[in-house]
Parts: sequence; C-alpha cells; structure tokens
Amino acid sequence: MAQTKNLFSTKLHVANVGLELFSHTLAAQQVSAIHVAWRPPAGGDKHTAMLLDRYEQKIDKANQEVVQIFESAQPILTGVKQAHTVLSGLTPNTILHSGPPIDWDAMCGPMQGAVLGAIRFENLAENDDQAVEFIRSGKIILSPNHHAGSVGPMTGIITYHMPVFEVINETYGNFGYCTINEGLGKVMRFGANDREVLDRLSWFRDSLGPALHQALQLSGGINLKVIMAQALAMGDEMHQRNIAASSL
Repeated sequence: MAQTKNLFSTKLHVANVGLELFSHTLAAQQVSAIHVAWRPPAGGDKHTAMLLDRYEQKIDKANQEVVQIFESAQPILTGVKQAHTVLSGLTPNTILHSGPPIDWDAMCGPMQGAVLGAIRFENLAENDDQAVEFIRSGKIILSPNHHAGSVGPMTGIITYHMPVFEVINETYGNFGYCTINEGLGKVMRFGANDREVLDRLSWFRDSLGPALHQALQLSGGINLKVIMAQALAMGDEMHQRNIAASSL
C-alpha cells in the first residue's frame, strides 16, 4: 500500500511499450517517457507466430549463413563490357530498369523519360510517340535489372549496347553488372533524354567503356571491398557521398 502511495507522489520515468499515443499523452503532462517501438510477432497472427517459434532456430541459422556469405564476399572489378555480351536474356528490344516489374502506365515520369531516351539511344523508334506505341504493343520489352543479374541507380536503365562494369565475387564465382555513372546534372538516371544525354551515352559505348576495359586488363582486377572499407573510414556512406571512393 505504501508503494502504491509513493507511485503518485514521486516523479515518474515511464517506458511505453506498444501504442505510441500513450507516450504522447504522458509527454503532454510533462512526464518523462520513452517509447519502445514494439509490435506483436507476425503482426499478431497466432498461426504465423507459432510457425516462427517452431522454426526460430532454423531461421537464425539461415540468417547467420547469409551474413557470413556477405562478409566473406570478395568483389573484384574485372572489366567493362557491352551489356548484351554478358547479361542473360537481354535482347535488342529489351529495356532494363530499376525496381520490380512495372507496367509503362505505372512508371513515374523520370522513369518513363529515361525509357523513351533509351529507346532512341538504341534506334528502336523514330520518336517518342512511336516508342510509346511500341511499348504498348509489346514490341519493346520492359524488364527489371535484377532479372538479368544487374543493377542500376535511380531509373536504372540498361540497354543492349550500353557498357556495364563486370564484377566477380571471387569467393563464390558469381558475377554482377552495373552501368557507368553518368556524373551530375542532366543524366538518364533522372529521366533526362535529350541529345546531350544520348551523345554522352554514345561516348560511353564507343570510347570510355572500351578504354576502361583495356586499362583493367593491363592493371588486373581491382578489389572493391578494400576501396569500400577505406572510403567508409574516410567519411563516405557508399551511396550519396562517394567522394573518397571516387578518389581512391
């Protein structure tokens, strides 16, 4: 009984678990409170929660194996090659894009702009109206990068003749591919598709890509994990800030 009285006469420090509204109410009354973001396992579904409990050890083991695969990877940059020579199933009329499978009408404006530019880059249509007609008729195939073992930033466009970096994971022997960064400003990854953009991509295809490939053959492969580790120590976050990685 005395402890209960003390509860009302002393300053409270509350840990709120569950509904965040309760912590807001406490804060409005000048009560010190911290909210713990907790939800019932499996969203409260009893059957799924029982399955998770039953297979918890197997799930933990599988997760540990995945983490070990990531940690033991040794990504080596080995060359720059035209996409159609290395990407499985890439046809002259296929446009690869970022994200999951998506219909033309559901694409955001920048991605649609990039697709139209990519079609003109590959000389698959005479103008944008014809390009849209070919997309709707199925003459142009839209497919995610991941289905071809590749990735691309933002709109993520990769086409038949675009040069891509080739990276091998020496630990397991699998390959990955990505486009050459276009730089800043007016670029296809943000949906730009005018002549300046297409001319730059043509220069990538005809000059920069082959030159980079020749340089890599002379120098040997570059260990990207070493560069990433050093760049992180220098302040990069391996996404938007990449000054150190680029310099290295």
